[in-house]
Amino acid sequence: MSKEVSIFDKQQLGSHATLPSKGSQLHSEYVVFGHCMLLRHLIGEERPLYFYLDGDSMLSNGVMSAFKNSILAGKTHALTCGFAKGMAHDAKKSLRAESILMLRRFAVQLGLKYKDDPKLIEFLFTKSQLEEHFASFGKLFKTTFKNKIHKINEPHRSAKALTRVDHYLNINELADLYNAASVERLDSYFQSIRRNLPLLGRPFATQSNEGRLWHGMAPYNPQIIQKVLDIYRVYNNYVKLTRNRKGGFNNKTPAMRLGLARGQVKIEDILYQP
Repeated sequence: MSKEVSIFDKQQLGSHATLPSKGSQLHSEYVVFGHCMLLRHLIGEERPLYFYLDGDSMLSNGVMSAFKNSILAGKTHALTCGFAKGMAHDAKKSLRAESILMLRRFAVQLGLKYKDDPKLIEFLFTKSQLEEHFASFGKLFKTTFKNKIHKINEPHRSAKALTRVDHYLNINELADLYNAASVERLDSYFQSIRRNLPLLGRPFATQSNEGRLWHGMAPYNPQIIQKVLDIYRVYNNYVKLTRNRKGGFNNKTPAMRLGLARGQVKIEDILYQP
């Protein structure tokens, strides 16, 4: 803070409304747009990119603004994804079982068996759903596509295209795009942060405090949060190997999949620099 600003601050605002002595607070819009611009700087706009976003309009606007050129060129596409929240686990299992039965019947109509290639059957079923959607609405751009294939963690999935996907992609590419439309990985990442970082866990209520929420582990200094998140982000993106659906581990870290690293980085290489 410059000396001139400090003098003006004291004269005009008074002691009760001064600028912060340490750090500053930014509007969330600036943080989101800055993050999207950093992402564009890191991964570029030369190759096809597909964004699956939640319903946050601020994030959608950030992506549309930062990747404007590649969106206009038809290389980048963005979809907002949603699903029914608050359902009981038994209800989710029931919907998933109904989806499996529906896919098996669909496979029989094609002369196939669902168990031989589940991914192919789901792809073909999504393709048939898209054809029905086109027959009803004539487009995908800014229309909500409701997927009848329920996932155990995402029942009643839906997706809305923010870019003109139907203009740049063929029906097979659209089927791949909408079949994979999900925010499950985003929710899983947030959940892993809450479980692995006690400082960022959810607040809890106690009867002795009349049910009021208590942030027992939350740090008073916001800089600590930034430091902890930076450490966890480096570990998650460059060190950690995620589990696949078969119970094993993927052989690539997120940084490797994005082309930001050639191999898995060891913790020793980060901590013990010569």
